[in-house]
Amino acid sequence: MFVSFDQMPATARVWIYQTNRELSDAEQAQAESATQSFLESWAAHQQALKASAKVFHHRFLVITVDESHNAASGCSIDASVHFLQQLEKQLDVSLFDRSQLAYWDNGTVRTVPVKDLKPKVAEGSIRKDTLIFNNVITQFGQLQDQWMQAAETSWLKRYFK
Repeated sequence: MFVSFDQMPATARVWIYQTNRELSDAEQAQAESATQSFLESWAAHQQALKASAKVFHHRFLVITVDESHNAASGCSIDASVHFLQQLEKQLDVSLFDRSQLAYWDNGTVRTVPVKDLKPKVAEGSIRKDTLIFNNVITQFGQLQDQWMQAAETSWLKRYFK
C-alpha cells in the first residue's frame, strides 16, 4: 500500500537508486507515478507492504518501507528490482550503477567515477567541505542528517590526509 512519503517512520527501511543522468520534470513525474503504482500492490508473502517513494534532485529515486507493518522479504525485494529494471528501460537510465559518486556542487548534483576521485580531490573539484551523497544509508531518519555529508566525514576522508 502506498502512503505519503512524509508519513514514514524514522526506522523505515530505505533504498536509494541514483540515475546516471538528470531526469526531466516529465521523466521525474513518470518515475514517481510508475513507482507509486508498483508500491500500491507491493507485498511480501501476500501481505501488503506500507511503502512510499520520491525522486529527489531529479537524480535519486528513494523507496522506503515501514517494516513495523510488514517486513520486506527476499521475493518482494526481487519484485522491486524487476520493477526498477523495467523503469530503467522506460526512462533509458541506469539505476544500479554504483561506480559513480554523486556530490553537490553549487546547487547541482554532479557525478564522478569512483576511479577518478583521487585526481578530482587533487585538482580541488572535490574538497573537504564538498557534500557527497551517501546512498548506502538504510533508514528513513538518516535521509535528514546522513544522506548528504561533508567529504571529510565520509569514506572519502582518506583522500584528505
